Amino acid sequence: MKSLFTNLTGNYSSTASVVDGTLILSLLDAVTPTVWQMELGHARASALELRKQDDNNFLLVLKTPRGDVHDIAPFDNRGRAVAALQAASRAMEQARGQLRPVSNGEYRSNTLPALYQTKHADNGKAGKIFAGIIVAAVIVIALNIALTSGRPVPPQSATSMATASATTNTPATARPEAGAPISADDYLRSVGQ
Repeated sequence: MKSLFTNLTGNYSSTASVVDGTLILSLLDAVTPTVWQMELGHARASALELRKQDDNNFLLVLKTPRGDVHDIAPFDNRGRAVAALQAASRAMEQARGQLRPVSNGEYRSNTLPALYQTKHADNGKAGKIFAGIIVAAVIVIALNIALTSGRPVPPQSATSMATASATTNTPATARPEAGAPISADDYLRSVGQ
């Protein structure tokens, strides 16, 4: 049963290491897989802790000496969250000699932890289809607006009215010249023949 569960979940687990005084947490079994790093020299009095959320998830957070709380990653069960916390603890214990305090004259490039999140890789077909539909709809709407609003209807002048009345007096069999206005009745009569 356990092997079936690990195959379904991808067999991911949380790992931690300290490289050049930087704690690197790879939290691949979190709800949102995260790779997180923090310079340990800047955060000597900070604490990593687990907090239970309302939706029965457990959140791994960093508490700074100033009281700031930075969310690191949510976990869907307590066991995985505790395993991530233990991995971070083991990595810091093993790196005891690598930690060095930051002196006042040293350049501080980053005082806050950096957070890098990976995106879930999905096939993306639905997203591409949806984007294509949106683009096609925008093109159709733009063409419709361009074609209908591009030609203002000119007001009829007295000469065009005289031409229209002269056209209506002509017999129905005569074809009016192209572009000349005709009444709807005359048009329907000419089409009906």
